[in-house]
Amino acid sequence: MGARADLAAALTEALPDTMQIVDDVRDLGVIDPEYTTVLQLLRLRLEPASTIGAYWTDFALWVVSPEEDPELVDDDLDDRLDQVIEALQPLTYLGWTAAERDMHPSGFHAYRITIRTRTLNT
Repeated sequence: MGARADLAAALTEALPDTMQIVDDVRDLGVIDPEYTTVLQLLRLRLEPASTIGAYWTDFALWVVSPEEDPELVDDDLDDRLDQVIEALQPLTYLGWTAAERDMHPSGFHAYRITIRTRTLNT
């Protein structure tokens, strides 16, 4: 498995079943009502680390809300973001540098978390 698949598997294990992990670049279209939150994981950058055969990998983890009501969406996203950050904390092999409020390319309100990890695979 590659670094993206490894991280997706770790997040799937750490997060509740009500959160769907999407680890490819598909348009999210309509969010499946079975899930309260969709997380989309995309690799942003890969660069060599100082150790031969190791890499620094940067990911974007989108925390997406299906909520459309402007009066509810920010509180909804804050709750979702808190859950995801809490799940990331025990994963000591990675660090997150920022969570930025944004619009997901599929048109949903979201936070984009930047994650950096050192891996031995691409």
